[in-house]
Amino acid sequence: MSRVHQCIEIERSLSRVFDFHKNPHNLGQISPGKVRVKVRHADLPMCDGAEIRVSFYFGPFPLPWVSVVEDFKDGKGFTEVQTKGPFSLWRHQHLFEETKTGTRLTEIVDYEFPLGSLGVKAAKLFMGGMSLDEIFQQRQENTKRLLERQAFAGQEVW
Repeated sequence: MSRVHQCIEIERSLSRVFDFHKNPHNLGQISPGKVRVKVRHADLPMCDGAEIRVSFYFGPFPLPWVSVVEDFKDGKGFTEVQTKGPFSLWRHQHLFEETKTGTRLTEIVDYEFPLGSLGVKAAKLFMGGMSLDEIFQQRQENTKRLLERQAFAGQEVW
């Protein structure tokens, strides 16, 4: 099993950062430029058992993905577990912690590629040469930039 572990400080309230992240429709706004996302269905409001269906596009081909939410704790975090998709294992924790200047967002992803080392090589090719660490680092930077810029401009993002 492999793991991605990313943390970032965002100068916005915990409630604002959590509300932004619990809405799957915001995924397209934070995904790296090489990754396009289309939300096909999302059970809202988010809660334990909610299903999220998306298609990720790395190039012209859609990659269908279904996940179910577990361990939902309002204002604290939630976990998305892939039930259908390209990974043998995918468990993505979103954790939120209030800080003096805003919110610490921690994302931990435990995953396994199918087909061992062949699956790792195929995935990197399919993901436009980006590793999962790079994708999640970019996602967090995009989240920070988007939410802090909107706060500076006095606008809200949904």
